[in-house]
Amino acid sequence: MPSGGRLASMPPLLVLLLASCGWLACGEAAQETAEPEPEQPRVWAWDAFDPDEELGDGTGRYRKRRSGAPDLSDAQQDEIEQLAAIGYLEGTKAAHAQQGVTRYDPERSAGGVNLYVSAHAPEALLMDMEGRVLHRWVRPSADIWPGSKQLRMGARYFRRAYPVEDGALIVIYEGLGVAKLDVDSNVLWATPPEGEDAPVAHHDLEVQPNGDLLTLTRAPRIIPWLNARENILDDFVTLYGPDGEEKFRTSVAEAFRRSDFKNELLRNKQKRGDIFHSNSIHMLDGSVAHVNPHFDPGNVLISIRHLNMLAVLDPKQQKIVWASRGPYKVQHDAEVLPNGNIFLFDNGALKSENSRALELDPKTLEVRWQYRGTEQDPLWSKTCGTVQRLPGGNTLLVESDNGRAIEVTPEGEIVWEWLSPHRPSDEPDLVATLFDLTRLPSPSWP
Repeated sequence: MPSGGRLASMPPLLVLLLASCGWLACGEAAQETAEPEPEQPRVWAWDAFDPDEELGDGTGRYRKRRSGAPDLSDAQQDEIEQLAAIGYLEGTKAAHAQQGVTRYDPERSAGGVNLYVSAHAPEALLMDMEGRVLHRWVRPSADIWPGSKQLRMGARYFRRAYPVEDGALIVIYEGLGVAKLDVDSNVLWATPPEGEDAPVAHHDLEVQPNGDLLTLTRAPRIIPWLNARENILDDFVTLYGPDGEEKFRTSVAEAFRRSDFKNELLRNKQKRGDIFHSNSIHMLDGSVAHVNPHFDPGNVLISIRHLNMLAVLDPKQQKIVWASRGPYKVQHDAEVLPNGNIFLFDNGALKSENSRALELDPKTLEVRWQYRGTEQDPLWSKTCGTVQRLPGGNTLLVESDNGRAIEVTPEGEIVWEWLSPHRPSDEPDLVATLFDLTRLPSPSWP
């Protein structure tokens, strides 16, 4: 059973059940689009995306692969680096034919099966450790919300998929909504179509032991104490029931306003548009409360990318009760491990090309463990990225921009590597963003 927070509440029957079977997506700053009528406050178009990010055949989100590959010789790698240094290959990636599972040590790997979602299509795939696809869930968003005005870039794929009972999945269509699909991809329920001001789901979700669904939603709105003229893209901590009915919603902006951390926003130079860009959400179970009383059970840990901040929101008080910046930049996928430490994907400064998996002391934020790759085999994703601590102590990392997932030992040795095969037909040097790859227990396949 995975020990990471996103899957800690996975039903124990999942093993048997499986056997029976944007654009604000990842952290690029959004840009404005068309101006409204002059007499109205300018409305920030939250669904806009950087056209440079929509590479490939227009069906998904693709990025150029990282320069270099483990199978290049030292001389070839040196030549590439020299050319890149003088600008000839700036922004390009060395082509290589590798894809699928390229490294696998069965003796040292935690094993299991892998569930992943990628920006190539509205589908989730379950594959074994050798890369064989075992099952596929597929459902275009237009089948669920026909005629929606919000069928934007992020609605072309699943942003997150969470396994529940009977081989069903709960999935996020970025910037559109949440839906539950059965093992045959039939829609069991979906959140209602967006209204004029209704928040829409994005980035992350977590199913609770009682079946409730915790997720992030967002909507543009005027927040007078931050900006009386222009819209802020406000994030919300939202709780849905097992049937998809909304039970609770609280504004992250208002939670800051009620807290001792209000000045963190007032001092922030960004006062319009996507000032938060929250990208992960995790319900605390109280395991760290003895170290930090603000980490009480029922409080929610949020990763806020654009503030380089982790924050804890108390839903009862609807306020931020703890917030901190640490040795991380534009981070993703923060959670609390069973040992009480905070675990996250540290993307790093946007130009550093050096990302890390970080395990931090919850009281001091001192680094207790990290993995940052090597000079020959670097870890780098400007956007997205996930981490998962596996049984036995290995760590699964998703290098999203490069369409790569690796499993490393506590000593930092790679014992499993998978390179995404999802590339546009017209530009094979591009690879679809790998939003998430999660390790699940291995079922006894018939």
